[in-house]
Amino acid sequence: MINKKTEIVLIHPGDKRVVYQDLATTYSAIQPPVWCGILASVLKAAGFNVQIIDANALNLSPIDIAATIKEITPLLVGIFVSGVHPSASTQTMPSAIKICKAIKNACDIPIVMAGLHPSALPRHTLETTGVDFVIQGDGLSSFPQLLHCLKSGSDIKNTPGLWFYDASDTIAFSFKPGPVTFFPRVAWDLLPMSRYQAHYWQCLSDISNRKPYACLYTSIGCPFHCKFCCVHALWQTHQVIYQSLDTIMTEIDCLVNKYHIRCLHIADENFLLNPNHYMPVVSQLISRQYDLNIWAYGRVDSIQKEHLELLRKAGIQWLALGIESSDTNVLRAVAKPFHQEHVVKTVQTIQEAGIHVMGNFMFGLPDDRMDTLEQTLAFAKQLKCDFVNFNCMMPFPGTIYYDQAVQDGTAPASWQAYSQHAYETQPMPTKYLPSEDILKFRDQAFIDYFSDTDYLMMIENKMGSHARQHIETMTQTRLCRKLISKVINND
Repeated sequence: MINKKTEIVLIHPGDKRVVYQDLATTYSAIQPPVWCGILASVLKAAGFNVQIIDANALNLSPIDIAATIKEITPLLVGIFVSGVHPSASTQTMPSAIKICKAIKNACDIPIVMAGLHPSALPRHTLETTGVDFVIQGDGLSSFPQLLHCLKSGSDIKNTPGLWFYDASDTIAFSFKPGPVTFFPRVAWDLLPMSRYQAHYWQCLSDISNRKPYACLYTSIGCPFHCKFCCVHALWQTHQVIYQSLDTIMTEIDCLVNKYHIRCLHIADENFLLNPNHYMPVVSQLISRQYDLNIWAYGRVDSIQKEHLELLRKAGIQWLALGIESSDTNVLRAVAKPFHQEHVVKTVQTIQEAGIHVMGNFMFGLPDDRMDTLEQTLAFAKQLKCDFVNFNCMMPFPGTIYYDQAVQDGTAPASWQAYSQHAYETQPMPTKYLPSEDILKFRDQAFIDYFSDTDYLMMIENKMGSHARQHIETMTQTRLCRKLISKVINND
């Protein structure tokens, strides 16, 4: 519904068909833009009238969005380029740029771009997208201050984290914003809640019930220094900020009782990092008996066996682990030195507690050779995770690998090429392997894993014949890859 009194419109860009190809219709999740909802709450609390346009969930074209903006005529448009997962930001930039250009062609309304990718490359974003401003960092203090300056005519230099053109048309930066000290509840009432759906693997045992679905943060930030991860570009710190128990449970109560959510994603970088934080949440969930299907991120070295039974009682049915590789030397080079024995024990312990494991693996880390890729695939099959993500290493902006890739000319040819499933996907080459060999290996590895007879029998025994049939159908989905110039079965 259009509200012409709106002072700021926050836009969540995205184009599922481009990012996921034929996976978009059936297999990809549609996740709510949680941080847009958090920013909207901050702006509402500051007295501003706010709307959110979720272009990805609503399948809106840039022209559609521009027409709506022209009719609303807000003081400011904010395009927030981030997904729930850090890697979802850069691949969304093509959609964000198209939306920006369409709005500029339709009307003269200032646009600010924010999110992880713009925070990693603020100057480049300002120079290449046609926006008027870029906000570096989380934006919690920046958005209200910028809107206040525009509304009152005061100096925008008072806005923290702001990149802009000064009076001489030179790019300028205001000052670094302070650290995040709080983050409010999401403005769920501004989002199209009926549009969101869970990942299909989260619902393999009941594939028809992927909606309604929501995500929320109980903490933000990550203390670790994995070299391939770009998340710190957004948070601007390695500190973890925890939400209060009352706020967390009030949010979950609202999602369950008002929006009838059953499928939930706790989007923290590592929900199981601090037992003093997550166990009170677990206790409250158990007492409420909501019968939820929750998934969350854990880390191999942060899983505590004595808590797993209670996690399962609380509704946590899936834990996602960043396993990445089977080779300790490959992992040590990217500052994530797990050992095979520890990984095996952790996965088995989680599954014995009745919790499914989503194993995340990464092919093409800097020291990977073909034999280490093959060993990692064999290790993944040995682990028998209930589901896996096989990703290729990407030199994401915000990591040391991006700067190296730009310098040596191996950076992906477009922002879309940073997507794992797109036609243009272009992994980072290793010291020993070209990009096309890594992508070929990754695509075939997916087929090998999900066609494995022992794996399919395990899924059938755990989740039923319908789950097995769904996976068998999934492996028939075909993606086109520009880099390897042929169609391959894929995820």
